[in-house]
Amino acid sequence: MIAASRGSAEAVRILLDKGADANEKDPATEATPLMIAVTRGYTAVARILLEKRANANCVDRDTGFTALMLASAKGYTEIVGALLEKGAEINAQAKDDNTALILAAAGGHVDTVKLLLEKGAHCHVRNKLGWTALRYATSKGHAEIAQLLRDAGANE
Repeated sequence: MIAASRGSAEAVRILLDKGADANEKDPATEATPLMIAVTRGYTAVARILLEKRANANCVDRDTGFTALMLASAKGYTEIVGALLEKGAEINAQAKDDNTALILAAAGGHVDTVKLLLEKGAHCHVRNKLGWTALRYATSKGHAEIAQLLRDAGANE
């Protein structure tokens, strides 16, 4: 849906109200309108798509990243909250075993990490490199995130 890729919330709403499929995949990339909106940080578009039953657990075919992982990696906390409200799997793992929490911690996104922990993200998960969210936070100098993770019971 081109309207989603351009961030046009009103156009997205109109198209969905006229019967457009919120989960229609781009034929070339298989990306859904929600994945596109999330990647670009279009909060209003993401919310509309979720209201109209876009799949909150859509997955990128190449990486296995979910919409929640993409939003977490970029620190789009409001979109993360909207996805979780609509049932996004908080502890899903990508092909490299990264989770939304690992990506948020690696990116230094304090508010996103707080929200994920509050909503039950597991802090002990290791990706295929053997790294946890805490290891990323400490290696990148994100002291506040490292402390949040320790407070949640994480260890190296």
